Amino acid sequence: VYTQVIYNDEELVLFRTGVGPEAAKISMNITVDKFAKPKKMIFSGIAGGLDPSLSSGQTVVVTNWHPLENYNEVVAVDAELLKLIKPSYITANGVTSDHFVSNGNEVYALTQATIVDMETYYIAKIASENGIPFIAFRSVSDMANGTKDKSKFQIAADNSARAAIEFISTLTP
Repeated sequence: VYTQVIYNDEELVLFRTGVGPEAAKISMNITVDKFAKPKKMIFSGIAGGLDPSLSSGQTVVVTNWHPLENYNEVVAVDAELLKLIKPSYITANGVTSDHFVSNGNEVYALTQATIVDMETYYIAKIASENGIPFIAFRSVSDMANGTKDKSKFQIAADNSARAAIEFISTLTP
């Protein structure tokens, strides 16, 4: 389901990818086809924290996304969009996993990635392959340590959406 709105004379298309890598790939490919290569892709959602210095609800923008299962692959966030981000949001690496990660301390020790999710690498890869500038806002829902505390999910989702909306307002006059 797509929602199209006009914001400061710019058309914005909002959609949900769904949870997991397959849903993300399918929805992103459909979106690219349906909307004839969007001008920009701004992604928002929640993620598991890996970096112990992060706290629930904290929003980050990762500069490089890696698939956890093949960490040598990387998709960089658009450099021009990144210049518009508050420095306090920016972190270096994020990982996307095909499965729920419960050993966050081990993953952090191996990768130094700050967050883990199940979608962003694939969204970023498809955007990159199609020449679409991409950036993602992710807020920590809980730490990726095996305990799934859903009590902070909505706060994290709201914080991520708020940061993305604030960012969108900087793109339009």
